[in-house]
Amino acid sequence: MILRKPRERTGITLTEILISILILGIGMVSLATLFPLGMLRLRDANRLSRSGTLTESATGDLEARDLLNKQSFLNSNHSPWYTLPAYTPWPYDPWVQDTSSFRADPITTGGAYRGNGSYDPLLQNAPPHNVKPPNGFVPGPGLPVAYDPLYRQQTGVYPGVAGGPEARFASGIGVVRNDPNGVNSTNPSAHGLQRLTNFSPFLPVWNPYSNAVPDIFVSPEDIVLQSEKGTSTSAGVFSPIVPDLSMGTNAVTGMLAPQNDWKYSWMFTGQQADCTNGSVFVGDIVIFENRPFGVDSGVVAGETVVEAIFGYTSNVKGATATATRGYGLTANRAVLLRWPVSMVDPEIRVGNWIADVTYERSAAEDLQRRYTSPSGGSAGNYYPYQRCFWYQIAKRTQAASAVNSFAGDAAAGMREMTVWVSTPLRAFTLLNTSDGSPYHVNAALVSPYVINVFPRTIYTR
Repeated sequence: MILRKPRERTGITLTEILISILILGIGMVSLATLFPLGMLRLRDANRLSRSGTLTESATGDLEARDLLNKQSFLNSNHSPWYTLPAYTPWPYDPWVQDTSSFRADPITTGGAYRGNGSYDPLLQNAPPHNVKPPNGFVPGPGLPVAYDPLYRQQTGVYPGVAGGPEARFASGIGVVRNDPNGVNSTNPSAHGLQRLTNFSPFLPVWNPYSNAVPDIFVSPEDIVLQSEKGTSTSAGVFSPIVPDLSMGTNAVTGMLAPQNDWKYSWMFTGQQADCTNGSVFVGDIVIFENRPFGVDSGVVAGETVVEAIFGYTSNVKGATATATRGYGLTANRAVLLRWPVSMVDPEIRVGNWIADVTYERSAAEDLQRRYTSPSGGSAGNYYPYQRCFWYQIAKRTQAASAVNSFAGDAAAGMREMTVWVSTPLRAFTLLNTSDGSPYHVNAALVSPYVINVFPRTIYTR
């Protein structure tokens, strides 16, 4: 019998090649997904690290430089645009009072006072600046404001400049629908917070630190290095590891100032802790990434305001079983955001921040904090007439056409989105118990440039 040797293999079959390609492809795809995920994790880590560092820097600057000292706001040399002509000897204190129209008498024009109530109508004819609680004002904290010198300095938009916009923080006038149940009028509660600065552009001799605003309110780590197209050195000589000194000489230090790209910046939203104590302020340091500076058709860039229903639910808790109004306390993390269809859908993502910026200009404007029981008495939770409460979005739905139509909605219709926030709501929207519709209209700020918010208490000297 003849034994035959098995024929030797001379190559790889097509099937084996295809299986190998499949295995290699799966591995390459798995490896490729690690890069974008790694970049996202790196970005988030960088944001957290930089915003934490900037917050500590901001807190130190606020206290070390005594930036919130009341005298810097009450001194007309520092803040000449905060003096009421009708009461020239008395400086206008923006931390405890506001006007419906700049430089107008708040007593006759429905301005807001103290953040916890309006001026006592029994003392309506008394001078507003020399009456102390409890005789003239409702006691409580001051008005919430936005301390934002960087915006004022970068845009050159200051209150009191003839023909210039007031540029209030988070103003929703013209966007948020009118209040269907206003007492004095139907104005929406979207007036916006006063955007304050105590760095005078008009009298720098009285405030030499006016030119130091970019050194205080932006991250000092964002230094622009030299390049061929823009350097502070002689033509053709540059170094990519040397700061660009093309900003010129700093007026305070007298030294060449490096140029910053200002990727990270901050502002302070808060209020005087007590209307009678001007040395303690409570609020939040708000960190921005790539924040824009400007005014587009009267609207401040990067600040979108929409209607909001805080605590939106059909399960409304009234004062009694037959009460017609109440609060959705069972939905203490749900917020329904609504805007006209003519408006571009705002950029709202998980991890972004929104702020309750409901702002009643007068305590009598709307019975915002209470609702009436069938017996005629007032009952329920009490919330500030003017507020700025920040929340981070933990979950959201997709933007879609509004399911329900409310009185005063845009004729072409509305769009809406429900978001759930990571912390319990600090104030709720007054709702009708019949269908959960809002009895009063509240407002929310949406800004994709806000990346972190840190609560802080600031003490002044």
